[in-house]
Amino acid sequence: AKLYYARGYSMLDGDGILKAGGVKIIKVSVHLEEDPPEVWKPYPNVKTQPNSKNRKLVLFNIGGTLIEGTIHNREAQAVNNVHEISVEIKEDFRGYSDKIVLAALLRNEGWAEDQIKGAMPDLLRELDQVHKRSFREGSIKIMPGVLALLNTLKEHDVLLGLTTANLKTIARRKLEAVGLYSYFSVGGFGDDPHTTRADLIRLAIQRAGFEDAKDQVYIIGDTQRDIFAANEAGIVHSIGVSNGDDIQPFYDAGAEAAFESFTNTANVLAKLGISAKPASSSS
Repeated sequence: AKLYYARGYSMLDGDGILKAGGVKIIKVSVHLEEDPPEVWKPYPNVKTQPNSKNRKLVLFNIGGTLIEGTIHNREAQAVNNVHEISVEIKEDFRGYSDKIVLAALLRNEGWAEDQIKGAMPDLLRELDQVHKRSFREGSIKIMPGVLALLNTLKEHDVLLGLTTANLKTIARRKLEAVGLYSYFSVGGFGDDPHTTRADLIRLAIQRAGFEDAKDQVYIIGDTQRDIFAANEAGIVHSIGVSNGDDIQPFYDAGAEAAFESFTNTANVLAKLGISAKPASSSS
């Protein structure tokens, strides 16, 4: 007897039992074309429209900015599962997208660019499954001051979005676990078409309708790479959060402001150029 199954779509349970019973297991790869950029939708699915005068767009990183960052090895695990290649993450990939990390792991194994492109759809699907299998809702913690800051920004009619290394499904899974997903209307994600982190910022800005209002866009992240990406995307307003560490590296990278945490909402609002009174308040 023969059993065919598609690598990258599921894990095969009980393969040892099947082999012992004389079943020949044949793994096949199914390669689908990546979705063209025009079919990608905002996050969540909302209409984008030109920015109204003076409205601000604030784009947040996720891990280490909105929620506690975690050390993981899911990209290596996805490569191992799909292609049975034992790879390890030995470099510092903080701030790099899931897609870029996957490509780097394959390049380290000597893969050509066309091979990497062909393998990417299966790897991204498996990456999401790796995260889904290991995810525990109680493991996600909101960073200090974040909830108060988000609520205040919404009161001021600030459009909130994400620029994250995570796949869209992984980002949603994390944020829904702590009730933050609904705050965000747009974003650029690790499975969107991109070659650099700056591309994700540009895509989020395009989806939000702020291409002609970049002076009203603010990027907030927890690594220097977030600041570098903002600079590369032509965004002058970038803010770092150090989570208790030294804030000087953010200024060295070109940040307009930096904080140890978001616990002082008024100070953050001031750096965002927002007055203390909500937009709906009258004088």
